[in-house]
Amino acid sequence: MNVYCRVGYTINPIHTFVRFSRPGATARTVTAIVMLICLAIALVETGNFLIDHANFIPLLNVLASWSVINLMDFYFVPSWRP
Repeated sequence: MNVYCRVGYTINPIHTFVRFSRPGATARTVTAIVMLICLAIALVETGNFLIDHANFIPLLNVLASWSVINLMDFYFVPSWRP
C-alpha cells in the first residue's frame, strides 16, 4: 500500500506536465531494482525496528503538539493587526 501511494504521489505531478503513454522495459527494470534494494534494506533493519520505533514516539509527541499550535494559529488568530 505504501509503494502504491508513493508512486501515485510521484506520478501525478509529473504526468501533469509531461505526457507519456506506457513505461518501457527500462523503466520497469529500474523500478524493480529500486524495490529490491528497498526490500533488502527493510529486511536488514528489522532487528532494530522496536528500538527505532521507541525512539520515534517522543518525536511524534512534539510534532503533534506543534501541528496543533500551527492549526490554532491559522484558524483562530486573525492575520490582520489593528
